[in-house]
Amino acid sequence: KDDCPLSGQVRRRNRAQADLLIDRGADRRVGATSSASIPPCKQSHSKQAGVPPALLNYNQHITSITTVIQKRVDLSPGAPEMSTANNMGTALVTGASSGIGATYAERLAERGYNLLLVARDEQRLQRSSQRLQERFGVTAEVLIADLSEAIEIERVAQRLRRDHQISLLVNNAGVALSGSMAESDRHSIAALLQLNVLALTLLSSAAAVNFSIAGRGGIINLGSVTSLLPERFNAVYAASKAYVLSLTQSLHAEIGDRGVRVQAVLPGMTRTEIWQRSGMTLDSSFDHMIMEAGDMVDAALRGFDEGELVTIPSLPDSADWQNLLQARMQLAPNL
Repeated sequence: KDDCPLSGQVRRRNRAQADLLIDRGADRRVGATSSASIPPCKQSHSKQAGVPPALLNYNQHITSITTVIQKRVDLSPGAPEMSTANNMGTALVTGASSGIGATYAERLAERGYNLLLVARDEQRLQRSSQRLQERFGVTAEVLIADLSEAIEIERVAQRLRRDHQISLLVNNAGVALSGSMAESDRHSIAALLQLNVLALTLLSSAAAVNFSIAGRGGIINLGSVTSLLPERFNAVYAASKAYVLSLTQSLHAEIGDRGVRVQAVLPGMTRTEIWQRSGMTLDSSFDHMIMEAGDMVDAALRGFDEGELVTIPSLPDSADWQNLLQARMQLAPNL
């Protein structure tokens, strides 16, 4: 899946360095400021998440946000060890045939999740399914679906509503466009919105119903750093990712107090097939800016383990995001 080319100075740390940073008490996991010194992103779950924002006093709200920023809320003890006796439930991963989706599937299988792998490419999914079952001793079911088609979205949504073994949704499927909005044909724009916005929304809604009733579960929505810097990329793609961020934040406010964890992951430049599929190429001059899919997913899952609402794996200094968040809340009384 994502993500996109921006400009800026970038530093990338490998996983061993990320572990060292965690051991030293650093707040950020894997560091790199992808694509353009992107404003950081880390937000912990607030104890006031269940209170409608309109009922909160603005000053109390700002103080609450600041407190959450300064004091981590660790909602989980960390990544569980892999076990062949599954007690994690099933993780449904869209776009699971390659790139970020395939990496999520592998990492979650390692943690002990059974898998429901969703994508269009049956052959690749079947190979992945066999490999994951043999390696980790979990069940890896294949569900062939083209989420650019409304009937296919509904088929997967029905599974999410009815299958109470599903405990985690990873909304990873997505597409990008090359060129500007004026240069893109309407059919390509409609297809992007169908996959990046409509499919993600309807699957999140189905999962939210199931998980809220069960009082447990998690929804991980893959966005992009372009949501924070839309001027640097294709207008339709950036807008679709801004929607993902906004939806995830609002969804957390609605169901975060019902035992459901929600996370928006905003990758920067990540080495996946989305580049070729959208007609773009990764110039070798960008190598120092690019994260590998494995590093990105490891960083994102660390954020999920720690209860982060928003995670930017490539961001080296979480204080930048904290400042942006606090400035946004300070606008509230005047909006």
